[in-house]
Amino acid sequence: ALARGVAVIEAAGFRVDQGASVFARDRYLAGDDAARAGDWHAMMADDEVAAVFCARGGYGCGRLLPHLDRQLLRDNPKVFVGHSDLTFLLTDLMQGAGLVAFHGPLVAALDELATSAMLATVTGDRAPWLLTAPTVVQPGTAEG
Repeated sequence: ALARGVAVIEAAGFRVDQGASVFARDRYLAGDDAARAGDWHAMMADDEVAAVFCARGGYGCGRLLPHLDRQLLRDNPKVFVGHSDLTFLLTDLMQGAGLVAFHGPLVAALDELATSAMLATVTGDRAPWLLTAPTVVQPGTAEG
């Protein structure tokens, strides 16, 4: 599943580097907490990395919070995309480091439609959504 998702991103014209702990194992986690946090720090500090897309989510994401160097994250802002249990990290990036994070698809679950929508959003190439409602509850316009 991860290889398929990586192939979809590469087919869209992006270069993909996978973190060192992607295939590591520590019981049911992808490596121990310090190694996974170190992997993330390395990606965030690397000037060649423009975005971090999570391979998959999982309960262990919350265990990374005590290991995060929020100053490093603030000093090296990048696009960060994930969902599910990664909400721990998304929220901490916004509240703890003051960064923008995207609630979006995981690499191991990507298909061409999800990828094209996600990449267009994070690169700024997405046209605004214009939605019509069958019933108007409160007339007016909204922006978000």
